[in-house]
Amino acid sequence: MNNQTKELMLVVACLAIATLVYWSANQIPSSLLAKTSAGLVPKIVAISLILLAILHLILVFSANRTSNTQTSNSETSTSAIDDRTERNDGRIRIALLVSFMIIFVLCLELGLTEFWLLALSFVFLSVLAMSGISSRSILIAASIAVVSVGATIVFFTKIFTVILP
Repeated sequence: MNNQTKELMLVVACLAIATLVYWSANQIPSSLLAKTSAGLVPKIVAISLILLAILHLILVFSANRTSNTQTSNSETSTSAIDDRTERNDGRIRIALLVSFMIIFVLCLELGLTEFWLLALSFVFLSVLAMSGISSRSILIAASIAVVSVGATIVFFTKIFTVILP
């Protein structure tokens, strides 16, 4: 199975999940005291996932078009080595993300630290694991961590009045 087929399967899976989430959000009954609909956040997540899937689809087709115009005449053994190295790097990154998630859940369950500090660490380390370590990626990971955790805390504590751990 080639990469384009895998990417298209990923887009189809994302669109199916987003459709299911949006449909399920419509099934959530509204509260009489709520300022907003109870399904607002799942609908926002579903729409975001749909937009990201469409963007990914566009990138897959544009990358395919550029790869077709750049034909390579010789296949060398270095490309096979690069493919294996890339696969091993992907496996290491997935293992890191799974271990970060396990540590995050365990620390939440045991109450070892505050939620915001744990969430900042988790998001920062996860983004850093996915992008590799460089001065630029550290700055980007820190920015994503601060903005996403800050927005989550404000959104859930001020708008939905959820008590975070």
